[in-house]
Amino acid sequence: GQKYLPLANLITDGLPVANSVGIGAVFGSKNLIGIAVRGTKDILLYDGEVFFKTVFKDLENLSENLKSFSDLSTYLVFEDFIEHNILACCYFIQPFASEVTLSQIKEIWKRHRGCFSCPIACLKTTQRGDFLPEIDAFMSLGPLCGIYDVKSISEIYALCIKLGLDPVETGLTISCAMAMKEKGLFDDESVPFFGDKKTILELIPKIAKKESPLANGAFKLCQELNNPDLFLGVKGRSIVFDVRNHHYLGLVYATSNCGATHLNGFVFTKENYDEIPQKVKLMQDKIAVLESLGICPYILKGISLENLLTIFQATTGITLTKEEFLKKGEEIYQIEHNFNEKAGIKRDADMLPVKFSFPEFEKILESYYKLRGW
Repeated sequence: GQKYLPLANLITDGLPVANSVGIGAVFGSKNLIGIAVRGTKDILLYDGEVFFKTVFKDLENLSENLKSFSDLSTYLVFEDFIEHNILACCYFIQPFASEVTLSQIKEIWKRHRGCFSCPIACLKTTQRGDFLPEIDAFMSLGPLCGIYDVKSISEIYALCIKLGLDPVETGLTISCAMAMKEKGLFDDESVPFFGDKKTILELIPKIAKKESPLANGAFKLCQELNNPDLFLGVKGRSIVFDVRNHHYLGLVYATSNCGATHLNGFVFTKENYDEIPQKVKLMQDKIAVLESLGICPYILKGISLENLLTIFQATTGITLTKEEFLKKGEEIYQIEHNFNEKAGIKRDADMLPVKFSFPEFEKILESYYKLRGW
């Protein structure tokens, strides 16, 4: 962050903060190293009895409804994604490697771990004591860089966390550079060929110190080398999953206000085509308002929106209907969109790279825009 790297992110409790790529550079520009908070006063609830009654009831639902997610974390979709050809290798040049299996990934798990006070405990730690990368970081630093050994991927991930680099964008930047080197478009001895773990581990500290042309990320690298079309991303942010076989996720990537991330809309592999625009907008609105409340969106899979509204009312004393709640999310998403437009990010930025485009994309994007009133 102090080097103003676009790849710098935030780390909390040993984990990268989701969607924080580049925020580390903002901290660094303000000479802000970190934030520590210690509270000494009580937290007052509007109706503590209703709050705890609802929360404890929902804890039972969470344990039951999210058991699979707790057991497998984001790898819950791993085998489904393989089946639908959503995962790939070597900067999407090669199909997914069959030698990487869920059972191999599970072999290095040591125990479950949750964020502070979270009963889901979807995080996993390895035998070395490090956190296991979630599926997007695993793919970025592993198969997309030609690395298929699970322990090696975990080691590379741990180095990114230690240096404050976003593991997803760092991995995809290295993957992009590897692809250009293989094509003869980039001549840099510090950049490895696909599968070279040793050189990757040597390169990452150089990126962190801003001693590598990769330090500004894949988007800037492709621009500097006069090959902008080789960047596979949206709004300057790299794509992890091949959306040619996942059109719902393709629309999520294209319309996300902060670039290609699935965290603004989640992922589904079973899709009814006509419902994609409506489902994407609804999920984006839900997640926007939940994030503004500091609530992890994953609980949507275990707690109903109605119960969340009950908890919200018991906490604040403010009563909202489901429609009013979702309207707040829509307003938040609109504010973000307006900010982007003022910064020069227009409609033509809501596009997928040519490599990932599919015939129906323009149609579902147009339907989505009508729902948004854009």
